[in-house]
Amino acid sequence: MNKDFNAGLEVALSAISDMMEDYKKDHEAMEVSAETAHQIINALDTLEFVLKMKKTIQLEEL
Repeated sequence: MNKDFNAGLEVALSAISDMMEDYKKDHEAMEVSAETAHQIINALDTLEFVLKMKKTIQLEEL
């Protein structure tokens, strides 16, 4: 009976360990996604600025 309990405990600990690894991977993926989203927002802000400057220059040339 003690063997069965220990075996069950090992299985449970292994499952918990696997869940923690999955959580860490998901968390890292979310961090990467957040960083990518931040970079996209910055790129769009830069593009918006460049387009406004281009429009301003075109208006000044008229």
